[in-house]
Amino acid sequence: MDIMLDLETFGHTPGSVIVQIGACYFNRNTGFIGDQILMNVDAVDGIDHGMKITAETVYWWLQQRLDARNSIISGNKFSLPRALMEFDEFVKEGANIWSHSTFDMVILMENYRNLGIKPKFDYRNSCDIRTLVNLANIDVDSYTDVGIKHNALSDCLFQVKYVVDGLRRLGL
Repeated sequence: MDIMLDLETFGHTPGSVIVQIGACYFNRNTGFIGDQILMNVDAVDGIDHGMKITAETVYWWLQQRLDARNSIISGNKFSLPRALMEFDEFVKEGANIWSHSTFDMVILMENYRNLGIKPKFDYRNSCDIRTLVNLANIDVDSYTDVGIKHNALSDCLFQVKYVVDGLRRLGL
């Protein structure tokens, strides 16, 4: 069982404010997409829980397309604890969680730690997209974006395409 995870944040280091969590189950052999989740997270609540914002990331967000900016601010926003608990419930036992593990997983785990929440999923099930891309010699830029670029769920669906191809190239 495989999950693709993507975060949108207001920083790029552990302890950064998470503003959106997206994830989807996928079949690594066929690319079939299963259950999906997308949650906007209240940035103010993240700050209130000790997470940090970096100005350079806020400036970066201000330069992104309007649809991307709107995707992180529209609709209901979850409190940080609720979003983390919802993600924890989404992950089935034993699932491999694919992400940019030096970014998404590190930030996610630091948010769990800062709130004193022990996730049910095992950090050892973290799989790194960047390593796979390197080993399979994948040109990510040759793939067409899916949905809204910098929307966490759209980014997950995009990443699934080249992860499945990379696993296929490596015979995994």
